[in-house]
Amino acid sequence: MSDPNSGEVFIEYKQIGAIVRVTAVDAVTGTEVSFQAPANTPPSDLQRTAVNKLNYVLRKRKQ
Repeated sequence: MSDPNSGEVFIEYKQIGAIVRVTAVDAVTGTEVSFQAPANTPPSDLQRTAVNKLNYVLRKRKQ
């Protein structure tokens, strides 16, 4: 997945029972974020949330 604001982003999904653990890593900085969601959450929502959370953390680190 690629985001124009922060470059390449790697996203990993791991289902654990009724939840899915989502991890997103910025390819340039190595910054990593993760969260958990219900396993039936649409993948597009998981991807959007992961990228938004990663961008939030990257912006906070620039301050």
